[in-house]
Amino acid sequence: SAGRTQIHVESTFLDRFAVTNREYQHFVDAGGYEQMELWDASIWPAMVEFVDQTSKFAPHYWCDAKHPAGIEDHPVVGVSWYEASAYARWVGKRLPGDAEWVKAGVWPVATGGIPQQRRYPWGDTFDRPLANAWGSRGNATVPVDEYPGGTTVGGIYQLVGNVWEWTNTHW
Repeated sequence: SAGRTQIHVESTFLDRFAVTNREYQHFVDAGGYEQMELWDASIWPAMVEFVDQTSKFAPHYWCDAKHPAGIEDHPVVGVSWYEASAYARWVGKRLPGDAEWVKAGVWPVATGGIPQQRRYPWGDTFDRPLANAWGSRGNATVPVDEYPGGTTVGGIYQLVGNVWEWTNTHW
């Protein structure tokens, strides 16, 4: 259709689930915020701002460098692009590109031999029971493995709903 551009995206792997508080806790406990090689040098002077509610290096909403109890399997929130990027380097990965993220989320489906981009992982119509969207669960996150009906063609959970996700672009 008019105004659309087709972009070729190489094969890539994305994690099936968002990074959990439990996983990010390992990064914090291992001193990830002090391992300067993980961080973009341009951000070093501002790293003093990457602190929790008690001024310790950790996600913004944490306290005493610990995630809130009972949400170990929920996605980590309150991290900047730089924190997400440093974590990805720490685990030997990288943030996906925008086109990679879109392809993973709404993989085109051939209709009459022509690939048609969908709006959501499950189709073109938003279906509230398939995602933790605004107001779904009292404006709270849910564990990363909930909403299996809303997974992508590749089996990735919650690319729509629950939390915002970072890509490798500076947005």
